[in-house]
Amino acid sequence: MNLNRMNKIELSFNDRIFAKSFVFDFYDNILEMNIGNHDMKIDTGREITLWGYDISGNRATAHAITQSFKEGKAIVELTSDFVDLPDRRRALKMTAVPPIPCILVVQGNSYDTEIKDISVTGIFMAYEGALVTGHKCNILIPSLHVDTEIRIVRRQDDDSGYGCEFIKLKPKEEDEILQYLFKRQLEEREIMQRRKENSE
Repeated sequence: MNLNRMNKIELSFNDRIFAKSFVFDFYDNILEMNIGNHDMKIDTGREITLWGYDISGNRATAHAITQSFKEGKAIVELTSDFVDLPDRRRALKMTAVPPIPCILVVQGNSYDTEIKDISVTGIFMAYEGALVTGHKCNILIPSLHVDTEIRIVRRQDDDSGYGCEFIKLKPKEEDEILQYLFKRQLEEREIMQRRKENSE
């Protein structure tokens, strides 16, 4: 999402919204936000998450480092570009290479398994046990710092696993998954580029 489209930016740290800004200036990779008389303080050099919204409510996220957080202003330096978060109709889904280890929790019992593909709306996980479509379970994905509820949506025809949807991800969990997805995109592009170069 282009900064020019944004009419609000939120500054988040440790899953808490510290500042909401409707007025901000941007130059180079430095963003200056007017945060008013905010009673919270974030130390210089801390990594934070920024959420940007346009007038239609579309959301994008970026990472930043605090340069200053005082006197009614937050000055942060972007460490990644703002990236649009996909909605449920156009969610980016990537094959997990290698598969992502996870822990499925069903009625208090834990099962080690792995995720074959993933998006911010759900996963396909390898699991040969019997799960009931529509039922809820818990999933832990340690490498992505995700600990959330999922709903079983469908069983694969060959009984190799299940398609599941996330019920409610925290913003930080969405961000972790989104960063993983774009990392995988870059890896796939590099592979395609190498294949193209080798074929020429």
